[in-house]
Amino acid sequence: IQVHAAGTLTELVFNGNILDKKSIQVLLDLCHDSKTLKRLALRACGIKSEAMIAIANAVQGNNTIEILDLAGNSLKGKEAIAAVE
Repeated sequence: IQVHAAGTLTELVFNGNILDKKSIQVLLDLCHDSKTLKRLALRACGIKSEAMIAIANAVQGNNTIEILDLAGNSLKGKEAIAAVE
């Protein structure tokens, strides 16, 4: 977790930590609400396709996130691939 000098959250790195449904919901809310988060790293967090779609959709509505790292998660199905692209 990186917090800017002004006390705003700018970076979250959860790489390698398995995220459950509740954790993913918190991330979805954060992606939707945050006006300062610039980088979200979720590499190899055990995220399945359905959650990947939800995260991709949440990030689309956020104008501040510049980097989203979802490598190493389960990306199966045309819908999931299209959402992440």
